[in-house]
Amino acid sequence: LSNLQKLSGILNLFGQPNEVFLSQLRETVLKEQNLSPSEIENVIQARTEARRNKDFKTADQLRQQLLEKGIELQDSSSTTEWDVVFTE
Repeated sequence: LSNLQKLSGILNLFGQPNEVFLSQLRETVLKEQNLSPSEIENVIQARTEARRNKDFKTADQLRQQLLEKGIELQDSSSTTEWDVVFTE
């Protein structure tokens, strides 16, 4: 979404503030995947716990489950962020 946000800001592609458009797009994707932000956060917490316990197989499976639903995780040293991605 960040690349789309940059492009829409430059070109004003969507006739509305890009934050509004991207928020609506995110909500649409989550609804289509029957997901809520809290459900995603729960999976992230379970994945964090699996990583803490060095159960990397489970952690990888949880990441893959979200990715299959169009949710990409980005890990940093202190947190995990998520975003909607589009795949063909």
